[in-house]
Amino acid sequence: MYKKIFLISVLFAVVLFTACKSEEGKEGDKQETKVGGTALRNGDLFSEDIDLGDKAIVDANAPGQNEMGERAFENAPPTIPHKTDGFFPITQKNNACLTCHLPSVAKAMGATPMAPSHFVNYRPEIKKVGGKVKAYSDDNKSNSTTAKDLGENLNKARYNCEQCHVTQTNATLDVKNNFKAEFRNENAKKKSNLKDVITEGVK
Repeated sequence: MYKKIFLISVLFAVVLFTACKSEEGKEGDKQETKVGGTALRNGDLFSEDIDLGDKAIVDANAPGQNEMGERAFENAPPTIPHKTDGFFPITQKNNACLTCHLPSVAKAMGATPMAPSHFVNYRPEIKKVGGKVKAYSDDNKSNSTTAKDLGENLNKARYNCEQCHVTQTNATLDVKNNFKAEFRNENAKKKSNLKDVITEGVK
């Protein structure tokens, strides 16, 4: 009898705790683009007109007025060398970056074209065979590398630019970084050849 009452009490407490946490989550959703005083930046994360404290200041100007910085390492995603006010968030129906950086318009816009690797699908084809999910590459060998050229079509996995690229700042590091990048040639400091070398060490 006592065991039954104890179990019911524990279950009630778990349900009550879960419900409270759920309500907290709903309240937090209203502030999804905001951060509090414990973060490195306060205010709307999609605006650059906010106080960044002493950590970092966006030192870029409007598009086309800045020099592109050196990559952190060979084939690292380059930083965005211009302000991005109004560019984010990227949505399913709107990506302002494509207006200038698609290879078909980049030269006319005076912008850097997106790298060729953005137009290749490196993910293997997924098939369900006999109730099991299997990955296949073009030559049907499970241990081989797959790369499907998409022509002028952007790989949707590369559509959200801000998942890899950030606006350049004059950030100072609290902890010294002793990493020194080694580039195989001068060209690699500012251009990508990832499409040509992505299978290094795999084949």
